[in-house]
Amino acid sequence: MGLALLGLSFLACGGADGPKHWVQWERAPLPGDAEGLRAELYCGDYLFANGTRFDAETGEEKPISGGIPGSALDGSLSCNGGSLFAFSRSPLVGYRSVDGQAFEAMEPPVEGSQINSVLASEARGVVYRSIFYASDPNLPAQIQISQDNGESWESAGISVFNPGGGASRTVNLLHVDTMLAFAVLDEERFGGEIRTDFEGKELLSSVNSFDVDYAMPLPVMARDGQALAVDAWSPGLDQPEYGLQHYYKTDGDPFVMRAEDYEPLLHAGLFLWGVPAANDMPRVVQDTQGRLVVLTDGVAYRSTHDWSLSSRDLVIQDKDCERLEWSKEKFGDKAREDGPGQVTLSHSGGEMVMVAVLVDNAPEWSGPLEEGEEMTLTSDEHPVLLMSESGVCLEVLVAGEDTEVDVGSL
Repeated sequence: MGLALLGLSFLACGGADGPKHWVQWERAPLPGDAEGLRAELYCGDYLFANGTRFDAETGEEKPISGGIPGSALDGSLSCNGGSLFAFSRSPLVGYRSVDGQAFEAMEPPVEGSQINSVLASEARGVVYRSIFYASDPNLPAQIQISQDNGESWESAGISVFNPGGGASRTVNLLHVDTMLAFAVLDEERFGGEIRTDFEGKELLSSVNSFDVDYAMPLPVMARDGQALAVDAWSPGLDQPEYGLQHYYKTDGDPFVMRAEDYEPLLHAGLFLWGVPAANDMPRVVQDTQGRLVVLTDGVAYRSTHDWSLSSRDLVIQDKDCERLEWSKEKFGDKAREDGPGQVTLSHSGGEMVMVAVLVDNAPEWSGPLEEGEEMTLTSDEHPVLLMSESGVCLEVLVAGEDTEVDVGSL
């Protein structure tokens, strides 16, 4: 493992009271002809799903002549303004589509070169591409940048080397929003990952992935000065343990942030008691309003708001609802094992209410309670959570609470 680290410091986030960034979710099938498909990218007025372009609002199919080259599912499709960029692995070709026109192959900079990867940053308004010199193994790969949506290109001024010690034959761009991250490989496909600021002055390199070597997550998206990563959680941290937690954010510089510096997104709403397939969770995209969209176990979910904003004031009310944010060491003088005992729940009217036993901050759902129904459960050791279908915490029942509760009046 090679490491170069210049002028960096590590900062801690979260505060003494623990994480409190809540995101509400709702079931939200993709519209029209896109229903049942997996969202891959939102770009302007369009949604891309399953390699096809749709109107983002109506779901009407708006195909691009000739289709989309490469595979959008492997991250090759990106956009900036009205221009789309893609690349294929075999053969190595970069493509661009302007204003919905058919994709056209990019012209490599010199004869004998090929475009190995292309990645646009709509947040920064630039496009990067990596160049592979197939005709001359003595020429190292390079990275170019375009400030005008691919009309012209120049060197990005980034020094490319192979962290594994071999030749720098190919470069695969990984992230261009909050830093420049790319993999470098030799002829035997041995190498590593490099991360640098956009001027190439600060550098991190690793033979293996950063998740393994430094526990420094690579963001999957950025919005309004915040970055979102997948699986940044560290088991040694003192924070709520929600089983469906896969997304973490930071308003610090992701270039220096370790996993423990990211704040978890606490989930409320239908998504909280769904049964997502873990393999689907990282494949989340954001629409043009900053809402998260994901398909898991065949069910489409969408956050009800921009993920960079917290819905805490809506989710957390009074009546011990703050327990949803408390981790193992933050219960103060309240006993953690502090259940209401036997409690009878009735529902006089209103929307469905979800009932759960709160075991070490992990809701174990006892099921929904519909209008006119009644439920009796016993929980001597753990609080009972009552949450609306829209993800609002109505009450957390602990010892000393009433043993008969009409959830319709909460």
